[in-house]
Amino acid sequence: MNDTWKQLRSAFLGDLQQLTNGYQELLQAIEQDDFEQARHLAQKLDRLAGPHIEFEERYLYPQVECQRGEAYAMRLYDEHLAVLDTLISIQQSASQTAPNMRTKQSWMAGIEQGFQHDGSINMLLSHLESLGPHQQAEMLESLERLRTIGRCWSDLHPLRDRMDFDRSIDNERQGD
Repeated sequence: MNDTWKQLRSAFLGDLQQLTNGYQELLQAIEQDDFEQARHLAQKLDRLAGPHIEFEERYLYPQVECQRGEAYAMRLYDEHLAVLDTLISIQQSASQTAPNMRTKQSWMAGIEQGFQHDGSINMLLSHLESLGPHQQAEMLESLERLRTIGRCWSDLHPLRDRMDFDRSIDNERQGD
């Protein structure tokens, strides 16, 4: 196992562990009806997840799509959007008002999507491991650069729309 792969694997898994811990804390706050804490944790997760999500969506998923197909990649994007929509909903909830039971259940289901998404980890790691050392180094550099930039996940929300637009433009060019 080369050093670059070890660093990339460690960085990728470290991010995912932080996100899993964040999901657990957020779920617990909602279950305990501590909605002020839930808003705080949702904001924290929004900031924490941004670089990792951007890395996956900008660099990893397009490669996975080539390998596993568009339907599989779109499922990964959809899982991200479900969790993000939940985080945004929690952040936007009024601080003086407790959510109704339906909203609370919806939030909990959205957070569970984050845990379910973790089921893709082995496939994503396998893909990263299959890359050559040079590509692994580029991926690690990209992840580290995105961490330095530190965009919030909610700031990336339009990223998928842009990617879909770019894909439609590419398809039109191929048709010419």
